[in-house]
Amino acid sequence: MMKRVLSMILAAVCLLVLPLPATAAIEEERIIRFLDDLIGLLYQEELLYEDTIYVLDAMERFDEEKSWDNLQKARAMLYVARHDIAILTPPETSMDMTDQMAFLDAGLDISVMETAATGFRAEQTEMLNAFMHFRSSLLLDVFLVNDWETARRNNQIHREITEARLQYYANLTDWVLMLIDSPELEDAFRQMVAEYCPLIAVRQAENPVSMEENEASTDALLRHMEELKLEADGITGSRTDRNNRLQEQIEAGAWKEIRDNIMPVSGTPGVFAFYPPGMERGEESYCWSENGAFIPTPLPAAMPDRKPDACVIRIPDVSLEEAKEYQQNLALVGLNPVETAEEGDIWSLTYQEGDSIFTLTWENGAMTIQMLTEPVFLMPVWFPLTLQAQ
Repeated sequence: MMKRVLSMILAAVCLLVLPLPATAAIEEERIIRFLDDLIGLLYQEELLYEDTIYVLDAMERFDEEKSWDNLQKARAMLYVARHDIAILTPPETSMDMTDQMAFLDAGLDISVMETAATGFRAEQTEMLNAFMHFRSSLLLDVFLVNDWETARRNNQIHREITEARLQYYANLTDWVLMLIDSPELEDAFRQMVAEYCPLIAVRQAENPVSMEENEASTDALLRHMEELKLEADGITGSRTDRNNRLQEQIEAGAWKEIRDNIMPVSGTPGVFAFYPPGMERGEESYCWSENGAFIPTPLPAAMPDRKPDACVIRIPDVSLEEAKEYQQNLALVGLNPVETAEEGDIWSLTYQEGDSIFTLTWENGAMTIQMLTEPVFLMPVWFPLTLQAQ
């Protein structure tokens, strides 16, 4: 729908300004398809990196003020943005090889735009993979200082990658506009980019630069992005090394050393439960409510000051025996169900501690934890041992 509207606007603009000096040999329909494809590409890229910035901002707010509320907001923002990015589709293109040859015959090589359009899926996958690392950073309610320092650098790297990508598409827009020698069409197209792609528009050159300077800047951006990706890959390896080090500390019973490395978070809940088995392969979802009724998930732009009202964690590949063993672990910290139900292949427990109500359900090889009111603080099994360390 968006692309159809933009196409109609471009068609009207082209009717007003044709013939174009640099494209006099190119049919009007080809020019419209060319600019239509470009705005479709820019719009999808805008959506991709807009959601990424929302997540980075939310994680940065938690980094600046390490509070439970900011943590919940960052987790929820990540959940919503990850879903929004996952359902984005590659930009539709209407130009074919014949169109490209027509531009090439007129002295205009536009193949760079097709390269950018076909790379959208790779960018989308790259950002979803980055979100998996963000999730790992936010997963536990117990944070270790050195882990979070690594997470902070990882966030900074992906903010730099996002900035470089947006600048790349701003450069691409400027480059395309330099190809078409029509001040009227250039102004109209700039206005369209400003309206539908503000993150890209704000990074466009205020004053026209030469084609050579534009291409040199773009080449530098591409090299910088490759360097950042290599650094991000290195962070993934260092996180593995630290996880191995933590496991060694646990096996050695170095509880005071671990405790001294725990990062404080203010405002944590008073109800403690153990981290459920297989949480790292699980999936969280969040709910918001008004007047006691659940409402549709807010858009990311409306979420910075809105923490979720309920959380659902679903973990696949959990046996009934593992689920019942988890129930026994909860009993070790004084959590006992107020209601138990077992019917066929469904096993369910309801817990109520203070203002916190949550359920534990096992069905068809999956375990689900629903936090229906106040959240529960999920801790690793070794956490209580660090509190007792002298």
